[in-house]
Amino acid sequence: MRYLLLAFSFFLVASVLCHSCKEEVTSARPMLAAADSMMWSNPDSALLVLEQIPDSRELRGEERALYALLLTQARYKSCVLLENDSLIRIAVDYYEGSEEQERLSQAYFYWGCVYVEKEELPKAIDLYLKSLELTSEKNNPIFAAMVYSHLGNCYNEQDLHSTAREMYRKGYNLCAVKDSARSFYALRDIGNTFLLKYQLDSALCYYQQALKIASSLQDNECLSLIYKNIAGLYNELGRYMEAESALSKALPYLTVEEDYTSACSIKGDILNSLNRNDSAVYYWKIGARSSNIYVKTSSYNHLFEGYKKMKDWENATVYVDSFILFYTPFK
Repeated sequence: MRYLLLAFSFFLVASVLCHSCKEEVTSARPMLAAADSMMWSNPDSALLVLEQIPDSRELRGEERALYALLLTQARYKSCVLLENDSLIRIAVDYYEGSEEQERLSQAYFYWGCVYVEKEELPKAIDLYLKSLELTSEKNNPIFAAMVYSHLGNCYNEQDLHSTAREMYRKGYNLCAVKDSARSFYALRDIGNTFLLKYQLDSALCYYQQALKIASSLQDNECLSLIYKNIAGLYNELGRYMEAESALSKALPYLTVEEDYTSACSIKGDILNSLNRNDSAVYYWKIGARSSNIYVKTSSYNHLFEGYKKMKDWENATVYVDSFILFYTPFK
């Protein structure tokens, strides 16, 4: 009887210990699942949930890998700088030894994003290509389209504009029906590759397609971006009236002060080309408020030239002094 009691006590203690261990391993899982479910729609909220997981450094195995992947993903989507790859490597190392190919594909992608921020583009490209190898374009077209978009950006940065265009087109073909916003950016990016090659008619064609999508979405950010692109293209073509019209349509959608002031500086340049000097001066003054030293310096230079043209020597002197003050650091 005594031995029976001891055996039962041992079994009871062992059960409690096992149950406690199991709880320790899985206690973070509901929070991980919650963060994962809201990642695409509310990455800021996902980041908040992940940062509230208690004793995250004590996570092990699958939970540790998933935490590392989701935290990297949430930080990236929330525009938090990815300083190094130590976190995402935890996920990569785990998933490379597992059968979870979709998670490994995501891990490679966000590892590539770390290298983009470090400006190591060849390494980023290699990881993006690895991600694509593991991604089913049929089952996960939106993720694949996102990878193609990032590849396009990397190739563009290396002046491989034709290769970049091919990547953007592949991304567009995957998301054209399913994701209008992503389709907009793909078309805009294709247009940009043509603009960089100075194939302006082709660029305008894609910009106009992108504009149709932005108009249907009534998305302020998309509308401001595409109108600015179209304005810049028309300005390059010397079609100043159309450039001025497009930029005027962009201005109401520019809610960020820096975006607004830089656009106003460009509008001043366009108005000057139309010989509307008084209006040009008005917009250059707004451009001079920019926190971007290049935009500010350019605006001061144009203000000096504008007032000199009007023979307003007092204001011309004021603005040439301002121009010299900000131009000197560039020398």
